[in-house]
Amino acid sequence: MSGRKAVVAVTVALVMAVAAPALAAVYEFGWKSCGSTLVGIRSYSTQNTTHFVLSPSYYQTGEWDNGSTWKVRTSNTNHKNNVNWGVEVVGGSLNDPGTYAYCTSIS
Repeated sequence: MSGRKAVVAVTVALVMAVAAPALAAVYEFGWKSCGSTLVGIRSYSTQNTTHFVLSPSYYQTGEWDNGSTWKVRTSNTNHKNNVNWGVEVVGGSLNDPGTYAYCTSIS
């Protein structure tokens, strides 16, 4: 193999290695305000699921490995009003109507 063909072959092999299948992430985002009770987050998903708050300050409220089984997961935030929330699922599926924020009974 000539020098130029070898470089092309190595470059193609490296690009293919870098472009190897990565686990895709699926997201759901929203906004919720609950007055005198805390905001909760609910998801219906498979695989690696993370609940988080984007603002007023970023933090995770829950993280689970559901495996291939569809599971409902809930978590509570530390905030009552103007919560920007999100759910991330890596390598699995997320049910849109089954994923939302709600007002908890905890004040």
